[in-house]
Amino acid sequence: MIKEILAHETLSLRQRVLREGLSVDLCRFDGDELEDTFHFGYFLEDQIKGIITCVMSDQNQIRGMAVDPGKQGKGIGSALLKKVIEALREKKQKSVWCNARTHAIPFYKKHSFFIEGDRFIIKGVGEHFKMSHNL
Repeated sequence: MIKEILAHETLSLRQRVLREGLSVDLCRFDGDELEDTFHFGYFLEDQIKGIITCVMSDQNQIRGMAVDPGKQGKGIGSALLKKVIEALREKKQKSVWCNARTHAIPFYKKHSFFIEGDRFIIKGVGEHFKMSHNL
């Protein structure tokens, strides 16, 4: 089941999957608490197994998407991404973008995202590409 959650509910999974070994404070992202930002959690047996954030004030940027390592490859990420796309379409938005880690590019391409620009590095996190999707 997917439902809207609060920013602080994303932190534990962000830390485990996206910022392993770093403090929880480094798992808080700019825009997390803005009024037009929304977060979704994917729940199995009342436990969050996947998360995604969309910061609308930053031209609809997906941030902090993560799936519990033991549940990856089971469609949770796809379900969360589809939920964000559906929510943005309901809000009459035209596009969405993200900074994708290089290993996630095939996942985003499968969902009709395309690469924009050159590879870049986020310090302490790794190689990324900006990817966009027209709604």
